[in-house]
Amino acid sequence: MIEDNYNYRTSQTLLRNQFSGKGKLKIPIIPKFEAKPDDFDN
Repeated sequence: MIEDNYNYRTSQTLLRNQFSGKGKLKIPIIPKFEAKPDDFDN
């Protein structure tokens, strides 16, 4: 494995350990996206 690939795979943005979990299985709770009226005006 090349170093760039290793660094990408071990990046904090991809590791699930960075999210706190709840319950017995420590599953992360992801909030539902709520769109605002002006979110897609472009």
